[in-house]
Amino acid sequence: MKTTKITAVFSLVLILLGTNLLNAGTTIGKSRMVSGVNLVRYQVNVHLPADVRLCNLWIVQVSDANGNLVAPAQGYSEGTITYIFYEKGPVTGTRVARLAMSTTTMHYNCDPEFNVYPEFKTGTFAIGQTVIFDLYPSTVHPPIP
Repeated sequence: MKTTKITAVFSLVLILLGTNLLNAGTTIGKSRMVSGVNLVRYQVNVHLPADVRLCNLWIVQVSDANGNLVAPAQGYSEGTITYIFYEKGPVTGTRVARLAMSTTTMHYNCDPEFNVYPEFKTGTFAIGQTVIFDLYPSTVHPPIP
């Protein structure tokens, strides 16, 4: 039964990763660069301690202040720290990077459960600029108001 769950989760990761690569117009190892288009580059670094493994399927996203994705989300891959996104620029506003649990797969209760605080950046993002976000998964949960 456990092998079946692991196989199902692994299959879903591969499907989402493949779909993401096709939607983003990328090939493995090469980021999409649209010629003639002015782009802002977002670099999201996920700092997960080496001895910790995330349970469930996670995705890396960059969105605007309203939650609209500015580029296709990317599946989190264990061992991959840096994720690159592009948006046509220049852009003024707020951009939010987050590591979110996928809503397209079944959620398993895992020990420990992780919380990942999003990182916000507000300003004018220039063409050719790289905006860097750092995310730190944690087992510490926010206090209940």
